[in-house]
Amino acid sequence: MKLAYQEWCRTYLLIRPHRPAAVHHDSVNIGNIELVRPREFQGNLSKAGLGCWKGSTKSGGQDVCLLGSLPCYFACSDSPVATGVKKTIYFEVRVLSYGGGRGRDASSLAIGWSALPYPTWRMPGWERGSLAVHGDDGRRYVNDTWGGKDFTNAIQAGQTAGLGMEFSIPSAPPDYGSSPGQTPSINVDVFFTRDGVKESGWSLHEELDAQNDLGVGGLDGQFDLYAAVGLFGGVEFEVNFTRDRWLWQPS
Repeated sequence: MKLAYQEWCRTYLLIRPHRPAAVHHDSVNIGNIELVRPREFQGNLSKAGLGCWKGSTKSGGQDVCLLGSLPCYFACSDSPVATGVKKTIYFEVRVLSYGGGRGRDASSLAIGWSALPYPTWRMPGWERGSLAVHGDDGRRYVNDTWGGKDFTNAIQAGQTAGLGMEFSIPSAPPDYGSSPGQTPSINVDVFFTRDGVKESGWSLHEELDAQNDLGVGGLDGQFDLYAAVGLFGGVEFEVNFTRDRWLWQPS
């Protein structure tokens, strides 16, 4: 039997990228991104400054995914195949408290990236075109509904987590003996930070050999990518898209 989210993903295919208007590209470059409140979101969400959002959900709340209003990666404008230079996207989420101030209380947060459309009643990383690090167990999910993979420690209240993706041209020439589609045209590396320090990361295309789920479609530089914040239970949080607010600073 097909589950509702599986049927939803089969019905609503990923949106092909388009070249953005200059005003939208400029907005993203300065971190002027909003968080979109889906209908499943039960809580408070307010803008605290340019590219800064504060919110909270109630204890016992169901899974919900907040998405950025604009993609941080525009496939038509930011692809290193087109520009010849590496593109890095990144944002941070600070966990202020779990469980509505009463401890973890079956509450957590996930930080990730997603192509659109995405089922906003599902945590990021669970469905196609998305990846995420989940704060309750520190596992990483790449288009993975089956429990993720060991990655890092849980994200604790008071900590700031950041997630970035780097898109670059492969340094080695394509393997012309491989089948079409096996050699990526873009290298994609994912990195995770905690309280401003790079903690760990992985190469996106390693997943091709490591899992038999949904591959890495939608995440390989061919589609626009949006910031994604997953929540369940009671969580108080702050999201930052502007560089001057980040604890981690690019070198």
